[in-house]
Amino acid sequence: MKNTNPNSASPPRLTTVLWRGLRSKCPRCGGASQYRKWFTLHKHCPQCELVLEPASGDTWGFWIVGDRVFVAALLVLLYLGVLPRSWPGRLFVLGIWIAAIVITMPLRQGVCTALDYFLRVKQGQET
Repeated sequence: MKNTNPNSASPPRLTTVLWRGLRSKCPRCGGASQYRKWFTLHKHCPQCELVLEPASGDTWGFWIVGDRVFVAALLVLLYLGVLPRSWPGRLFVLGIWIAAIVITMPLRQGVCTALDYFLRVKQGQET
């Protein structure tokens, strides 16, 4: 099924694209999930046929920045001395930190795919 959105001629707003990415929906139509499974990206949107990642690795730049948010948060907590001083307490915080990274992977990938789509539209490579 092709994109039937009447606003498809005008470029999407960044907030719209990011909201769709946060919900792991197609950044163009917002109707279908980006994933076949928990972390397996469709090659293209089942609804509007948008190729989600035209070239393998297109979203690496966004991934690096997105992952650094978690690293920076942990470093700030370490620097401010907010983390527990005992090793069991630190291991507990580290476990929560790693769990947060794993659990938010699909959300972060959705945002990365959405940002990549937004840049492709702005550069005239995508409609």
